[in-house]
Amino acid sequence: MSKKLIAALVVTGGLLATVPFYISGNFAHKALTSQIDLVRKPYQDAMQFVETDKTSGLYSSSFGYDVILDLTNPQFAPLKEDIESDTLTFHIDNQMSHGFLGVTINSVFSGQAKTLFDEGMKAQKLKLADETQPMAKLITDASFSVTGDYTMNTRFDLQGLSMQSENDVGELVTVNTQPMQMSGTLDADVLTYKANYGNIIIGLPDSSITINQLTADGSTNILPPSEQQISAFGDQQFKLNLKSVSMSQADKKADVLNDLVWAFTVILKDGRGELNNELSLAKVGNPQQPVTQIEDLVFNFTADMGLKAAKAYYEAAKALQVNPDDPTQSMKLFANLLSEDINVTLNSVKAKTITGPIDLIGNINLSAVDPVQFTENPMAALQGLKYAVSGELPRGLVMMSGQLPPEFIDNLLQQQMIELKDEQILFKLTGESGSINLNDKPLM
Repeated sequence: MSKKLIAALVVTGGLLATVPFYISGNFAHKALTSQIDLVRKPYQDAMQFVETDKTSGLYSSSFGYDVILDLTNPQFAPLKEDIESDTLTFHIDNQMSHGFLGVTINSVFSGQAKTLFDEGMKAQKLKLADETQPMAKLITDASFSVTGDYTMNTRFDLQGLSMQSENDVGELVTVNTQPMQMSGTLDADVLTYKANYGNIIIGLPDSSITINQLTADGSTNILPPSEQQISAFGDQQFKLNLKSVSMSQADKKADVLNDLVWAFTVILKDGRGELNNELSLAKVGNPQQPVTQIEDLVFNFTADMGLKAAKAYYEAAKALQVNPDDPTQSMKLFANLLSEDINVTLNSVKAKTITGPIDLIGNINLSAVDPVQFTENPMAALQGLKYAVSGELPRGLVMMSGQLPPEFIDNLLQQQMIELKDEQILFKLTGESGSINLNDKPLM
């Protein structure tokens, strides 16, 4: 082989070897742009991403975005009230370091929103654990194949910090946090994420509350455009864990909550969405007041509804800023959900109380509730509810609640409409078309 041919091969090989370093930056730019579109899409024209300051290089490059929120849009009405402006803008700079089909992206925020945030933190006397370092860092590592497929790992780190503010009566409230870390992995099909919030201490004028070991994780499927109905996200799962919440006052300290686990899954199939929700607690309540304590709580329910109805609710909520002081607006929104069948099943409601156990199951079906009538006269429309709830409740707990007079309970016992066993009230409550039955006997 001639020396010229060898030299040509070496030069060509060297050039080809640099290609992945260059195209990795291009791949990263395209991948981030597609993910930004996922974020922007639900807000439509109310949120704009305008690309700026793009530079390209072999081993490094950069590009930025101006993000513009239209605060005249009902979705951002609360922000408009706080900011007193028609728009809110901020800028994102992305500095990329290229590797072999891989990129590290360091994102830095600036602009109007960052300035407003800094001013707010200054007003709350923000102090960082390390004043020489930025309060937060956002770093993304992305890897690519030659076909353009990618995996993006993002990590958001927030320093430990302390803040001060005043409550409604002018008393000092402090918040101290440990370092927090949130991370996620994203590809074209699935997003998975984790968050570790550490411990959070809230100092009140005469006491303090400590939230211990708060963590969360989950995942969601990314739907292709042809399958997107409500959003770009499909089946989801989420889980939150909280070790304990403790209160301290003078020389007293007590846990008021232990071992909370909240988990839910969302499954989309055949034009319907199913939500499975479970909350469990080892203990909750003030140990100084045993009546308030509940142990071994399990609250598990399943709800399913039509996706067209859910989309109608979502679109109406975007277009109409709900005023919590005007119940008619909430009624109009909820009526959208009633355009397709809704069914809620209480799989298990269990707990231990000072007076005895709670153990319930049930079902609520809203298919016969007319959405038009619900908007005009909710109470009349709810006559179409069909439901069944059965199980047992401690008699002592019912008495302490004050919701039912003792003579009413005694009257139900005499008529054998409920059963009393070991101071537990056993019952079955059903309703349909406005009629209510207790243990298969008419109550109303």
